[in-house]
Amino acid sequence: MEVDQLKLTTKYEDYLHSRLAAGPTYAAEYLNACLEDADPRTFLIGLRAVARAYGVSLTAAEIAIDREGFCRVLSEQGNPSLQNLVTLLDSLGFALRIAPKAA
Repeated sequence: MEVDQLKLTTKYEDYLHSRLAAGPTYAAEYLNACLEDADPRTFLIGLRAVARAYGVSLTAAEIAIDREGFCRVLSEQGNPSLQNLVTLLDSLGFALRIAPKAA
């Protein structure tokens, strides 16, 4: 079958979640790219995508909050505390780091 005859059958969100769930390296690169955006909400959107890819219920259980509370933290109106953010990142297998800004 030629390439031009192939149909795109995968939704972007499904593709992204499969890439994010495949391993922590891609997910970390994705989250770092989200942090580079001027709008801090972009990082929360990215974190929400990673959490969904890793399984929201499992992650919520690991950080000892209910699924509803977990979803509220990552909602569009969410504003997680630093402690919640660090705990969530830890449950996903990531750590918060600070690096010097590139010149």
